[in-house]
Amino acid sequence: MVDETKVDAVDTTIRKRRLRGTTHADDRRDVVAKVLFTNIERAEVERRANAAGMTLGHYIRMAALDMPDAINIDTLVDEMMGIGAALNDMTRTANARRYIPGGLQNILADVAALLGKLDRYVVRTPELELGDIVVAPGDRRDIVQKIRLTTAEKAALDRRSEDADLTLSRYLRMAALGQRVVLNINALIAELSAIGNNLAQLMRVAAAVKFTPQGLSQQHAAVSDMLLNLDSAKR
Repeated sequence: MVDETKVDAVDTTIRKRRLRGTTHADDRRDVVAKVLFTNIERAEVERRANAAGMTLGHYIRMAALDMPDAINIDTLVDEMMGIGAALNDMTRTANARRYIPGGLQNILADVAALLGKLDRYVVRTPELELGDIVVAPGDRRDIVQKIRLTTAEKAALDRRSEDADLTLSRYLRMAALGQRVVLNINALIAELSAIGNNLAQLMRVAAAVKFTPQGLSQQHAAVSDMLLNLDSAKR
C-alpha cells in the first residue's frame, strides 16, 4: 500500500512553494516515463488507484517512490551454490561409476529446505492473480501508460531500477501491482538450473541401474516447478 503520509508530505511541500511563488524547477513534473501493462494489469492498477482516491499516474508514481526495499537473496544464492557443488560431485561420480553414491538423501533434504525458503521469498505463480481476474504469462503488454515525474523523481527511480537490474517500466509496473523486487534473481535461477540438471542426470543413472532413490523424482519436479515460478517473476 502507498504510504499516504509520504504522499501528503511531498505534495504539501510542492504546494507551499507554489503558493509562495518560489516553485523550484525540480518541482515541475515535466519528465515523462512510460509503463507497459496488459489490459487486465492496467484494470487492476486503476482499481487500486480509485481505492486510494488518486489518479492513475499519481498512484503509480507514489507507489514506486514508496516501494519497499528490494529483497536481497545473496545468502540463499550462496547456500544454493554449496548444495550445487555437493550435488555436482555426486553426479560426476554417478556418471563415471554408474551407481548412485550414498549421501543423496541428505542433499535432497537440503534441496527441499532451500525450495521452502525460496517459496517464502520469491515465488510468483505462473498466473498472476489480481482479484477475480487471472493474467496468463502470454498476455501482451501493449497498453502504454504515461506518468509525469520531476527530474529528481526520475533520477531516483532510474537509480532504483538499475540497482535492481530492471527496466524502469518493469519497476514501475511491479510497484503499481504491489510486487516486491528481488535482487540477484538471475544468479539464483542459474544456480537452481544447475541443480535441476544434476538431478536429471542422477535420474537417468538411476533408471539405467534400475534403482530410484526415494524423493529424487519428487525433488526434480519441485525444482522444475520453482524455475517456472522464478521465470514468471522476471517478466
